[in-house]
Amino acid sequence: MTILRSSTRNSGWISPLIFSAWLGCATPQAAPAPTMVPAPQPIPTPIATEPSLAALPLDRWSEIFPEANKALLAWATHFPHASKRVSTWDEEHAEETKELVIWALAYPDKSFAAFADTHAEWPDVVEFTTKQRPGIEAFLNWCQKYEDAVRALLDHPGGLARVMRLGMDSAHSQK
Repeated sequence: MTILRSSTRNSGWISPLIFSAWLGCATPQAAPAPTMVPAPQPIPTPIATEPSLAALPLDRWSEIFPEANKALLAWATHFPHASKRVSTWDEEHAEETKELVIWALAYPDKSFAAFADTHAEWPDVVEFTTKQRPGIEAFLNWCQKYEDAVRALLDHPGGLARVMRLGMDSAHSQK
């Protein structure tokens, strides 16, 4: 095989011609095809199908999440000391409550003790672990069962305490 070079210049390079003795002719060598990079596609914008839960007024929470509200009030009735401590804790330490709830949603197979081991410096964690553990475990189970309702509360610092207070006041006024 003999390589012949054409005398024509194209953009600073010489296109080679390959002479094939077998064919008896000179054929141009195929230039590599240019690689095409696809144009970036626009990222689709999500379409809101329901109003933001962050904009949800807390006094309407029980209307929007009636089953979660009923279960929360049942928990508060069954575990009155734990519910009072959780409510107070939420009012005083809203960010910690939010972190606990998000942890419970992320690790449904772990107990409160696993959380307490890594957060022993937090206020009331030792008391929750020793004195209120069944109530706290039941609260975390409630969080996991009613995730959407809980997430709506997390957007309002102290929202859990307020909803519990509204629910208990409503339950007492109906009696």
